Amino acid sequence: MVGQRSQFETNEAHSGPVVLIVEDDTLLRRTTGEYLRLSGFQVIEAANAVEAVAVFASGKPVDVVFSDVALSAAMDGLMLARWLQRQHPHIPVMLTSGYGDSARQAATELVGSTSFLSKPYRQAAAVSHIRALLEEAKAEAA
Repeated sequence: MVGQRSQFETNEAHSGPVVLIVEDDTLLRRTTGEYLRLSGFQVIEAANAVEAVAVFASGKPVDVVFSDVALSAAMDGLMLARWLQRQHPHIPVMLTSGYGDSARQAATELVGSTSFLSKPYRQAAAVSHIRALLEEAKAEAA
């Protein structure tokens, strides 16, 4: 269909880091993805954790994952983060949620407080957090 994005759409024209956004809210996923693209990132969008795992299975390169905690599928963002820690421990994960203290606590215990962003968030804050995570990962790898 015209106007629909493919499951693993990315913007190959940019050469910046690749962000995998995992968000079941289509409008939020697309607006965040567009803001990240305008900020110089390549973006791959996934509507749920199963699609995110499929991105890794496809061999597409991913530098950082930005996922909602509450996803409308069998695997939530916390389960995805645990899977990534086991399967791709070098890839930083940032989680987001608007469900309050319990979601925040679970997420920060898993990925750390600097890797959590409360909803609603400003797009610029997401960009800043992602850049900081990438810098931290780069420093750890050196």
